[in-house]
Amino acid sequence: MPLVAALLFALATAASAQPEADAITGVWLTAAEDGYIQVFEENGAYFGKTVGEPPGSGDNDGPEKDVNNPDPAKRDRSLLGIRILKGFEYNGERRWEDGEAYDPNNGKTYSAWMETPEPDKLKLRGYIGISLLGRTEIWTRAGRDAEGVDQSVLVETE
Repeated sequence: MPLVAALLFALATAASAQPEADAITGVWLTAAEDGYIQVFEENGAYFGKTVGEPPGSGDNDGPEKDVNNPDPAKRDRSLLGIRILKGFEYNGERRWEDGEAYDPNNGKTYSAWMETPEPDKLKLRGYIGISLLGRTEIWTRAGRDAEGVDQSVLVETE
Protein backbone atom coordinates (compact mmCIF):
# COMPACT_ATOMS: atom_id res chain seq x y z
CA MET A 1 0.00 0.00 0.00
CA PRO A 2 2.80 2.54 0.67
CA LEU A 3 4.01 1.96 -2.89
CA VAL A 4 0.57 2.87 -4.26
CA ALA A 5 0.46 6.04 -2.15
CA ALA A 6 3.93 7.05 -3.35
CA LEU A 7 2.93 6.44 -6.96
CA LEU A 8 -0.25 8.50 -6.59
CA PHE A 9 1.74 11.34 -4.97
CA ALA A 10 4.28 11.30 -7.80
CA LEU A 11 1.53 11.42 -10.42
CA ALA A 12 -0.24 14.29 -8.64
CA THR A 13 3.01 16.23 -8.35
CA ALA A 14 3.78 15.77 -12.05
CA ALA A 15 0.27 16.84 -13.03
CA SER A 16 0.43 19.99 -10.90
CA ALA A 17 3.89 20.88 -12.29
CA GLN A 18 2.69 20.93 -15.92
CA PRO A 19 0.71 24.19 -15.70
CA GLU A 20 3.71 25.83 -14.04
CA ALA A 21 6.03 24.42 -16.71
CA ASP A 22 3.73 25.73 -19.45
CA ALA A 23 3.82 29.26 -17.97
CA ILE A 24 6.68 30.00 -20.36
CA THR A 25 4.61 29.26 -23.45
CA GLY A 26 3.37 32.12 -25.56
CA VAL A 27 4.71 34.93 -27.69
CA TRP A 28 7.56 37.09 -26.36
CA LEU A 29 9.05 40.37 -27.58
CA THR A 30 12.86 40.23 -27.58
CA ALA A 31 14.98 42.58 -25.46
CA ALA A 32 15.94 44.64 -28.53
CA GLU A 33 12.21 44.84 -29.37
CA ASP A 34 13.00 43.73 -32.91
CA GLY A 35 11.37 40.32 -32.99
CA TYR A 36 8.67 38.05 -31.63
CA ILE A 37 9.50 34.54 -30.46
CA GLN A 38 6.85 31.93 -29.71
CA VAL A 39 7.82 29.48 -26.96
CA PHE A 40 5.94 26.18 -27.07
CA GLU A 41 6.05 22.68 -25.62
CA GLU A 42 6.70 19.66 -27.83
CA ASN A 43 7.07 16.13 -26.46
CA GLY A 44 7.95 17.37 -22.97
CA ALA A 45 10.61 19.89 -24.06
CA TYR A 46 10.33 23.61 -24.81
CA PHE A 47 11.27 25.33 -28.05
CA GLY A 48 11.04 28.81 -29.48
CA LYS A 49 10.71 30.05 -33.03
CA THR A 50 10.60 33.43 -34.70
CA VAL A 51 7.06 34.50 -35.51
CA GLY A 52 7.39 38.12 -36.59
CA GLU A 53 8.70 41.56 -35.89
CA PRO A 54 7.05 44.74 -34.64
CA PRO A 55 6.20 47.39 -37.24
CA GLY A 56 9.13 49.68 -37.93
CA SER A 57 11.76 47.30 -36.53
CA GLY A 58 13.02 45.88 -39.84
CA ASP A 59 13.84 47.16 -43.27
CA ASN A 60 10.32 46.32 -44.51
CA ASP A 61 11.71 44.35 -47.47
CA GLY A 62 10.06 41.17 -46.22
CA PRO A 63 11.45 38.64 -43.76
CA GLU A 64 15.15 38.86 -43.01
CA LYS A 65 17.44 36.06 -44.14
CA ASP A 66 19.68 33.85 -41.97
CA VAL A 67 22.80 35.39 -43.57
CA ASN A 68 25.10 34.64 -40.60
CA ASN A 69 24.32 30.93 -40.43
CA PRO A 70 27.52 28.83 -40.36
CA ASP A 71 25.91 26.48 -42.91
CA PRO A 72 26.10 28.26 -46.30
CA ALA A 73 23.09 26.27 -47.52
CA LYS A 74 20.90 27.97 -44.87
CA ARG A 75 21.99 31.56 -45.43
CA ASP A 76 19.22 32.28 -47.90
CA ARG A 77 16.40 30.94 -45.70
CA SER A 78 13.98 33.30 -44.01
CA LEU A 79 14.40 33.88 -40.29
CA LEU A 80 10.61 33.79 -39.98
CA GLY A 81 9.56 30.46 -38.54
CA ILE A 82 13.00 29.06 -37.64
CA ARG A 83 13.61 27.53 -34.23
CA ILE A 84 16.07 29.57 -32.25
CA LEU A 85 15.40 27.92 -28.86
CA LYS A 86 15.71 24.15 -28.59
CA GLY A 87 15.29 21.37 -26.07
CA PHE A 88 14.69 23.20 -22.78
CA GLU A 89 13.54 21.07 -19.86
CA TYR A 90 11.55 22.36 -16.92
CA ASN A 91 13.25 21.86 -13.55
CA GLY A 92 10.36 22.71 -11.22
CA GLU A 93 11.43 26.16 -10.01
CA ARG A 94 10.24 28.46 -12.84
CA ARG A 95 13.47 27.56 -14.63
CA TRP A 96 14.03 25.76 -17.93
CA GLU A 97 17.51 24.32 -18.50
CA ASP A 98 19.70 22.25 -20.79
CA GLY A 99 18.59 24.05 -23.93
CA GLU A 100 20.27 25.81 -26.81
CA ALA A 101 19.76 29.30 -28.18
CA TYR A 102 20.68 30.23 -31.75
CA ASP A 103 21.59 33.89 -32.29
CA PRO A 104 20.89 34.79 -35.93
CA ASN A 105 22.81 38.06 -35.45
CA ASN A 106 26.12 36.15 -35.34
CA GLY A 107 25.17 32.63 -36.46
CA LYS A 108 26.27 31.03 -33.17
CA THR A 109 24.45 28.54 -30.98
CA TYR A 110 24.86 28.76 -27.22
CA SER A 111 23.98 26.58 -24.25
CA ALA A 112 21.13 28.31 -22.46
CA TRP A 113 18.64 28.42 -19.64
CA MET A 114 15.47 30.44 -19.13
CA GLU A 115 13.43 31.52 -16.15
CA THR A 116 10.37 33.65 -15.46
CA PRO A 117 11.19 36.06 -12.62
CA GLU A 118 7.73 37.60 -13.19
CA PRO A 119 4.74 36.23 -15.13
CA ASP A 120 5.31 38.57 -18.08
CA LYS A 121 9.12 38.57 -18.11
CA LEU A 122 11.38 35.88 -19.52
CA LYS A 123 15.05 35.84 -18.63
CA LEU A 124 17.19 34.07 -21.22
CA ARG A 125 20.86 33.35 -20.51
CA GLY A 126 23.06 32.09 -23.35
CA TYR A 127 26.58 30.96 -22.55
CA ILE A 128 29.67 29.08 -23.66
CA GLY A 129 30.91 26.38 -21.31
CA ILE A 130 29.70 27.73 -17.98
CA SER A 131 26.83 30.10 -17.28
CA LEU A 132 29.21 32.78 -15.97
CA LEU A 133 30.52 33.30 -19.51
CA GLY A 134 27.48 34.55 -21.33
CA ARG A 135 24.83 37.16 -21.91
CA THR A 136 21.39 37.64 -20.43
CA GLU A 137 18.34 39.18 -22.08
CA ILE A 138 14.94 39.98 -20.63
CA TRP A 139 12.01 39.44 -22.97
CA THR A 140 8.47 40.75 -22.42
CA ARG A 141 5.30 38.76 -22.98
CA ALA A 142 3.29 39.82 -26.04
CA GLY A 143 -0.01 38.53 -27.33
CA ARG A 144 -0.44 36.12 -30.23
CA ASP A 145 -2.31 38.94 -31.92
CA ALA A 146 0.41 41.60 -31.46
CA GLU A 147 0.93 43.72 -34.56
CA GLY A 148 3.71 42.11 -36.61
CA VAL A 149 3.12 38.52 -35.46
CA ASP A 150 2.69 36.33 -38.54
CA GLN A 151 -0.30 34.13 -37.74
CA SER A 152 0.68 31.60 -40.41
CA VAL A 153 3.80 30.45 -38.52
CA LEU A 154 2.35 30.25 -35.00
CA VAL A 155 2.25 26.83 -33.38
CA GLU A 156 -1.28 25.89 -32.41
CA THR A 157 -1.60 25.42 -28.67
CA GLU A 158 -4.44 24.01 -26.66
